[in-house]
Amino acid sequence: MEAFGFTTCQPVIIDAQQGVLIIRVEGLRG
Repeated sequence: MEAFGFTTCQPVIIDAQQGVLIIRVEGLRG
């Protein structure tokens, strides 16, 4: 269960970081 939770959590963290970067870029452009 721990391994499953860890592997499923990793992509979420990566997506969150990418989302923040996109928001920052959009803010600078806007």
